[in-house]
Amino acid sequence: MTPLHLAAERGDEAEMQQLLEKEVDIETEDMEGRTALYMAARGGYEAVVWMLLEKRANAEARTRDGRTPLYAAALGGYEALARMLVKKGADVNVETADGWTALHIAAYRGYKSIAQMLVWAGANVKAKNTDGRTALQVAYEKRHEAVVRVLVENEANNTTSLPPPKTNSDPQFLASRGNITNSQKWLERIDQINGCISAAAIGHPNTQVVKIAILDTGCDLEADHFTSRPTDEARLTGHWRDFVGSSIEPIDMDKGRHGTALATLLFRVALNAEIFVARVAENAVGLDQAKDHIAEAIRYAAAEWRVDIVSMSFGFAHEVKSITDAIGEAIRVKKDRIIFFAAAANDGSNSEEMFPASLENVISVRGTDHVGSFVPEFNPPTWPNNEGSKLYGTLGQNVPYDWADDSLTMSGCSLATPILAGITALIVQYVSQNATTGVNVQRLIRTRNGILQVFRQIAVNHAQNRSYVAPWFFFNKDESLSTT
Repeated sequence: MTPLHLAAERGDEAEMQQLLEKEVDIETEDMEGRTALYMAARGGYEAVVWMLLEKRANAEARTRDGRTPLYAAALGGYEALARMLVKKGADVNVETADGWTALHIAAYRGYKSIAQMLVWAGANVKAKNTDGRTALQVAYEKRHEAVVRVLVENEANNTTSLPPPKTNSDPQFLASRGNITNSQKWLERIDQINGCISAAAIGHPNTQVVKIAILDTGCDLEADHFTSRPTDEARLTGHWRDFVGSSIEPIDMDKGRHGTALATLLFRVALNAEIFVARVAENAVGLDQAKDHIAEAIRYAAAEWRVDIVSMSFGFAHEVKSITDAIGEAIRVKKDRIIFFAAAANDGSNSEEMFPASLENVISVRGTDHVGSFVPEFNPPTWPNNEGSKLYGTLGQNVPYDWADDSLTMSGCSLATPILAGITALIVQYVSQNATTGVNVQRLIRTRNGILQVFRQIAVNHAQNRSYVAPWFFFNKDESLSTT
């Protein structure tokens, strides 16, 4: 093996950087026909894979037995890495000498999310290996029920690929079919939209990724969610900051892991966004002492992370000037291109809308059930200065917040807030990768006024100026996005 192969096999980023600066041959193969890119993909080393791809390493280079880097990523269960290779043009239907595709191996291993991503990216569900078995048959034999369901659904629909959108009226292809009978089904529809956007993004590699900051009690990487979805842990690399203490690793000391629940939910709803987690309080009891931390986190999120969206699932009975000032400063720093969401309250008519949700510069979020009916406990009265304004809500009741266990549920405006932030990210990303919308629309969509224009067009109106927002209303819309 060459030094390049060894660095890739170890995931040694520093050594790899030094070797690449010497302009070594990155396509050199070992005796089994493996390139450095294959070795890095096999080990799940995303940073090293990215370094090699940036040097135009061949994403479809094959080993002697026909394995590709994408096959290696699927074999190891590295979803984010597999997605990266697909976005760089890796062919999802390449077969090994035994006729196995990346979809076959994902099915064999039981990796539902990778199988779904590959299907959305154009993998042939009906492809057979040399034994005459499809990926569906392989998954069935291994008793991977979740993968079987994914493949049965796509085979039944005879859908093996989804084209990237070409016009503003195209989003209708992103809306899934089927009745929404509970909150889990609601989120599963979000999963389908996310998958379609991921597939569409392959044709738009230069699309600016949406960035979201979530301010709460932090994030516990020992949670079951991260065990089942290690790629989400990788998404937090360099995207964490502790404003309460000095922990360089993500933590959540809250007894109920409030911040962890919200962060994992956001990871799911905003699958294609960059998520930044700011720890601003130890727990709900310590919120009164967190005011300065919150103001500092808001400024940091805007100036350093350059986020597009901020999600805040907390509230105060009265205005906190330092937080108001920080929000105003963030809006100036980002030249209006930042959107703030905050939980309205969780005590219905027994309490008024809380701060900062009551601020004009912040979108106040209320909670609904899975069919869009506003839940009284999560629908407080607004302040007199906001009377007559549209007030928005989305799913906030019995929400499965952990992808690994849908029996774990929470309710409240606290849950609805990251969901509406994630819905906004879906819309912003779609508009950003749709070239026909034009620069002005792409800028406007990243502002509070711009996204409120979209909400006004797609939301289902209820009494007392309440409006229910769900993404399928946007993706089912036939007319072009209006900017007036």
